[in-house]
Amino acid sequence: MSSRRQRRAARASGKKSQGPVTPEGKARSSANATKHGLAAPGRLAVSVCLNIESREDFCTLHQTYINLHRPADPGEHLIVEEMAVARWHLLRTWVMQTAVLENQMDEMTDQLARDYETMNEATRLTLAFKNLAENLPQSVPAAALRIAPLAPDSALPKTTRGFARRNGRRPNKH
Repeated sequence: MSSRRQRRAARASGKKSQGPVTPEGKARSSANATKHGLAAPGRLAVSVCLNIESREDFCTLHQTYINLHRPADPGEHLIVEEMAVARWHLLRTWVMQTAVLENQMDEMTDQLARDYETMNEATRLTLAFKNLAENLPQSVPAAALRIAPLAPDSALPKTTRGFARRNGRRPNKH
């Protein structure tokens, strides 16, 4: 048991420290519980986003997925992280696909004007796509152009299946 004098000294000592005061000190102390830094805010955006992409937009997308799915454990958090990264890559792919097709349509404009009297935009797009497909570099393996079938639900780990089917708040597993 502590004496009255020890308790008074402990209270006096506790009143002296009010924690870090400077922004640098606060930043240092906010990392006190960090074990490895892999889940640090912005870390994922740095490894996923290209320099021309908005890391802030990616962080917003990632946080939206976290808020929507409310992962309950590290495994579910990783699944949500992968969902956000996959969505980001899909958005990037759409931008690239649009740019490639528009560029090809522009490059073919003169040739198409010589070969056809009239042409609607759908046909112009189709011819641009056909031209790109026929002139793929030989370095692109055929397997890279095929889309693998989705795995059946039974092929997914049990925790993934349950997470994918859940709605609302997760029930406690006690």
